[in-house]
Amino acid sequence: MEAETVIRPASVSDAGRLAEFAERVFDDVFGPLNDEGDMASYLNEAFSPEIQRAEIAGDGSIVLLAERGGTLAGYLHIAPAPSPDCVTDASALELKRLYVEPSLHGRGIGKTLLDAGLERARANGARSIWLGVWENNVKAQAFYTREGFTRVGEHPFALGSGTQTDWIMQRSLTHPHDARRR
Repeated sequence: MEAETVIRPASVSDAGRLAEFAERVFDDVFGPLNDEGDMASYLNEAFSPEIQRAEIAGDGSIVLLAERGGTLAGYLHIAPAPSPDCVTDASALELKRLYVEPSLHGRGIGKTLLDAGLERARANGARSIWLGVWENNVKAQAFYTREGFTRVGEHPFALGSGTQTDWIMQRSLTHPHDARRR
């Protein structure tokens, strides 16, 4: 019998374990596809406990944890951020991260986190959400498309000394016809 997934808001006391989780998952998923030095540089810049504390405490920031049996299984971070020109709602929030333990992919954790995060964003008055997803991450692109996101453009993503291309995807939170497709 599998443990139940519990979604809860992150607190600053979660920053250390969130930093370790995020760094490990990012490295597990993207490390084999990128230069080792570029990965090390990015991981050092993106996932320290101090950075996680600041993101959790950030004004307008939504950070949710998914736990199974007390173990961190995934997390989501939505926050205000400058929108790229291709995003049609200048006040849209950014889905900055949605990470799930790779061994737990396909068990609905990502969808559960996304649903909870979008509901909180909607309750806070957000009308739309945008995100960047690596052009080579076909699995994530398919997930976001199933969840009602549409590709609206692209932008560069710096990973160490390298630059990659992220697709920009956007989703309305206000129109009934934009609800997730089943």
